[in-house]
Amino acid sequence: MTKQRILQIVFGALGVALLVFVMTREPKKPALPRWEMQEELLKQAEVSRKKQLQQEADRALVKSLLMEKLNERTFDFSLVVEASSDKRVIPLKQMTSAPRVVALMDAAVRQVISEMNAPNSPIKGLGRINEGSRFFEDALQRVLDEMEGLRCEFPKTREGEIHRSGYPDRSVLETSEDAGKDGAR
Repeated sequence: MTKQRILQIVFGALGVALLVFVMTREPKKPALPRWEMQEELLKQAEVSRKKQLQQEADRALVKSLLMEKLNERTFDFSLVVEASSDKRVIPLKQMTSAPRVVALMDAAVRQVISEMNAPNSPIKGLGRINEGSRFFEDALQRVLDEMEGLRCEFPKTREGEIHRSGYPDRSVLETSEDAGKDGAR
């Protein structure tokens, strides 16, 4: 092969490489203040449009909910839980011990509310009421544990480990002999 032919091949390959590079590279944008200002305005318009579309969707949702006349309807708590979490609530009324357990829990809640309303209550003087929830939870556990036939504890995972995801987070168990018959929990 001649020297001239080799140069033709090399320059041809360089030409093809240059052409591929130019065709596949990210195009350069001119560094012009006006161009950048226009891009910023375009971004702002896109954000504004997305926000406007979201507000329109929210308005449509509110209007559809108002048409449902929800203020005239009631929903079972178990239905709300299942619809929002896909978790099924086992109705307490199916358990034979339900009236006794509910009465004990009602008495415990009333006692804790009375304690928390007392002048020497640990929640008096807290900066935020949110900080008082742990006092309610701890007091409720103490009162329930003092009641015959009930036990209040942290829930456990399937593996038997204590599970504490937040508050209130307690499990109320019936400890009487009837507890095993209907699985009161």
